[in-house]
Amino acid sequence: MAIKGKFKKHLHITEELLKEEWINNRMSQANIARKYDVPISTIESRIKAFNLIGLRDSTRYTLDESKLCIEDPIFCYYLGLIVTDGYINGEKGYVSLRLANEGAREILEKIKNYFNYTGIIREYLNYSTLSYDLTICSAKLISKLSELGIQTRAKTYDVNYIQIDKLDNKAMFFRGILDGDGSLHVQTNEKTFLVTFRVVMASQIFMNDFLKDINDTLSLTIEMKKHKRQANNEIVYYPKIEMKKIETKVFLDFLYNGWEEYKLPKKYERYLLIKDEEIVRT
Repeated sequence: MAIKGKFKKHLHITEELLKEEWINNRMSQANIARKYDVPISTIESRIKAFNLIGLRDSTRYTLDESKLCIEDPIFCYYLGLIVTDGYINGEKGYVSLRLANEGAREILEKIKNYFNYTGIIREYLNYSTLSYDLTICSAKLISKLSELGIQTRAKTYDVNYIQIDKLDNKAMFFRGILDGDGSLHVQTNEKTFLVTFRVVMASQIFMNDFLKDINDTLSLTIEMKKHKRQANNEIVYYPKIEMKKIETKVFLDFLYNGWEEYKLPKKYERYLLIKDEEIVRT
């Protein structure tokens, strides 16, 4: 379509470019404007002029639905990421997972390829922070998450814990939680060897069941703590699971036992610092 009249400026914003970035790559209008150094109003007006809105809404992707089951270890890893970092829109039928860690794009690509998903990984630039988003459009996925008790947009406060019986799959679920919302700190020198793992979530029911599962599975006796945080000008206390040296090593030895290509590199590198340490469990 030729650009006429008021569209004589910014001639590099073509119909083909917008089809690629806005429809195929699912990039936001704001990010397209930022990437190509034009006002967002230019992107908005071109999308309307080229009649692209309906094309984006009608785009459909496919995936291997047979892998969306609790018996699949990679699906269990994905579940751990979703309950911590995912966004679910049941009305529109999509689940988004956005990560900004080092290695985020690579791990999302592996998940996408494992599920044979035909969609794409999108990039977002927020000031100097680059994040990556894998949005899966699938009624089957929404239904499966609903069966597992994960079914609301505002899942932060009411997400249910997922009980997984098979130990290998449980380990992958734990790893997804670690990569999604867990923090792992390791400090080593000649005099000091400090190790701390911590996860904080707003859902009390999730955290209670998660802690019980950790203790029962690994024969630990960790107690729940409280994490002080300011939200909407109020002080709130979220449940916090915190482990020191011995508990952290037992936990990490369990979850890093197979499928090691599915991991965020920095946390795994910290685990390697303590993997071969002789920590006596009392």
